[in-house]
Amino acid sequence: MQIPPFHTRALQSGKLLCAFLILSSVCVADRAVAGQITGRFLFNGSPVPGTEIAFRTPASIFQTWFGTAQPSSNGIFNTSADLITGTYESFTYRSSFVNPTYLAPHRTSLEVNSGQVLDIGDVALIQADRAITGTVASSSSNNPDFITVVSTATIDGVEYVVRTTPDDTRSFRLPAANGTWAIVASYFSTILDETVVTVSGADVSNVQLGQPVPEGKIIGRLIQSNGLPVPFAPFSIRSLDPGSLSFTSSTAIQNGTFSLFLPPGRYELGTLIASSGTLPTSLAQYVPEFTVVDGETRDLGDLLVLTSLFFVTGNVFDANENPTFADLTAVTDIEGVPFHVWSWSSGDGSFLLRLADANWTVTAEDFYGSSSQVMVNVAGEDVSGVAITFSDDPAAALTYEEWVAIHGLTGDDALRDADPDGDGYKNVREFAFGTDPTRATASLTATSRNQSTLTISWLQLEGAEESYAVENSVNLQTWEAAEVNVEPGTVEPAPPAGYVRRQFAVPVNGRNFFRLSAIIEPDTEPVDSFTITVAGAPVTVERWGTGPKAIVFFGYVPFEMEENLKREYGAEFAALVGEEYSMFLWTYPGNAVPYSQVQNSLNTFFQSPFTALNNRLVLSGQASSVVAQIRDATGLEDVCLVGNSFGAGVIFWDLATLANDPRLRFVLISPTELFMPYTPPVANPLPRTVLVSDAQADFPLLYTQEAADYVGDRTNGPLPPGYVPGFFDPHFIIGEFPTTLEYVFDLIDQVYQP
Repeated sequence: MQIPPFHTRALQSGKLLCAFLILSSVCVADRAVAGQITGRFLFNGSPVPGTEIAFRTPASIFQTWFGTAQPSSNGIFNTSADLITGTYESFTYRSSFVNPTYLAPHRTSLEVNSGQVLDIGDVALIQADRAITGTVASSSSNNPDFITVVSTATIDGVEYVVRTTPDDTRSFRLPAANGTWAIVASYFSTILDETVVTVSGADVSNVQLGQPVPEGKIIGRLIQSNGLPVPFAPFSIRSLDPGSLSFTSSTAIQNGTFSLFLPPGRYELGTLIASSGTLPTSLAQYVPEFTVVDGETRDLGDLLVLTSLFFVTGNVFDANENPTFADLTAVTDIEGVPFHVWSWSSGDGSFLLRLADANWTVTAEDFYGSSSQVMVNVAGEDVSGVAITFSDDPAAALTYEEWVAIHGLTGDDALRDADPDGDGYKNVREFAFGTDPTRATASLTATSRNQSTLTISWLQLEGAEESYAVENSVNLQTWEAAEVNVEPGTVEPAPPAGYVRRQFAVPVNGRNFFRLSAIIEPDTEPVDSFTITVAGAPVTVERWGTGPKAIVFFGYVPFEMEENLKREYGAEFAALVGEEYSMFLWTYPGNAVPYSQVQNSLNTFFQSPFTALNNRLVLSGQASSVVAQIRDATGLEDVCLVGNSFGAGVIFWDLATLANDPRLRFVLISPTELFMPYTPPVANPLPRTVLVSDAQADFPLLYTQEAADYVGDRTNGPLPPGYVPGFFDPHFIIGEFPTTLEYVFDLIDQVYQP
């Protein structure tokens, strides 16, 4: 089978920035408020007082949110009501204050919802009557506070996970029971070492883990406005690399100098206000992104410190006026010197900042990426009663129709594709970036630079933070998400009503290009929607197009391909689908088995691939049921099943049977071994099928060679233009970059040919 030429999308690019627009819809998630977990500890059927269990979820600027609970005399435990909405896991945590004598089972997929008390019932404990002790060898400069030791064992079919942190001598102690324990030591996100230890009736001691890890050094000097050094001034370093610990703090010594060892990576320097710790008495000058290189010393130079601070207090509320958690960033510029202060609101929504005399922009960001901001003027005294409120109503934002009316556009000049001022920017682009469609605009963005830094700023629709994305490229051919810190821009001159200013800064070194995309609500809607039942749960199916040839997507889990596609294509669905096809989009019911177990399978796989592969989810009957129900609802018989990653596995479970239906066709993209059946389909080769994968891929998650043996007319590429290989190379997801859907439609065109 010959793969046809790919569709291409014309991009308007410039030397420094390429601004382009993809029409799509905007999805706003529910806001987070406090939740709670409760249960009861039992040992041999009797209540157990005095032990402890810990919970965590990826969240916040701190990457991981911990909640702990200690039971009462009857064994009942309750976390404090301060767990944000999210999916938690439970484990046993050993700190310098707690030395548990029991181990709690490792539980995953604990869903905590807003205001909910999640009762996980009776928790059967085993006795931790043994211990594993040892040391973690790492570079002498590695802070042991950032070293984590995790042990995992399966005992009588139940998994147990214990976490601890070594002491200042890098010694650790892990409570244990008889069994085989896998132990992993990590520094930040870098794995130092791992080993397997068998505990059998006695303690295991002298376990040696670790090795020196790469690290670089930063130095600098903190000074006052008069040039004198600032003794013992605190400052904070935040990592800009995903997967790394977000914060580390340090303090300058008497003469204002400081030095700090860090793993290689990208960082920024500011001040952290931790309400649970010692409040800073000074603010350090903000240092935007800088890079730490292994074995090298980076001199940040003289940094200005402000020592006259005032308390700023207030509350963060969701759209229903409930107190909520949020990350806080306060930003100001004093005589050309920037300052950033980071903090967060607590479970009751309250927050505390210490700020200097200035006008500050305080931005609150919830755990779903939405943000809200206020201006705070500190003028020689404390400020209280500051209220920051999120909005859940995207319709409250400026609409395209309102924007057209503001600028007096009528007739053909009011169309989204029109360009009434002839500047080369269509109305919909000027709407996205707040420019005047009646006056020619040279650029949708503004740039400024000094000797070391380039700053790019733009206007964007207020309340649509998640709808704008920055990408970068070194060759203007392949693009990837830019790891930049987008922050509030200047407030002067005042932006037009309905818009806010945003910006990011990058160092001026090397060759790099940036482009900005805006995702605007589409002006078209599905032609129909109906409900089917998937795994016993109701699921809404949206139909785009009215053609006689059906396309049914089976997406990637846990992400929602339906939303990804809408965000990437939105109103372009109609043109892309054309008169020939009907495209059906739906999302897996995440709370129904087997879909609720997907994340747990993935977690298990990354911890123990063999365990996960030997306990695969049974997905048979799912694809057949979806196809049958869509056929019944629409009367369409010609159907192409498009499966991506997990979705390809769902189809594979039924493929041997489905392939016997001559009215069905299949496009299978990046299938994964974890979600495929133990035994491949018996038909060899399978008819009317395209497989996009790489039979030579080394990464074990790709289940390609075995699949390829049973799929006819397979292709090992080429991959879509613009695809940037990542960790799952060459595993890619439909909707994750702009060219994918056109690429998939090329494959569908081919597989529908007689």
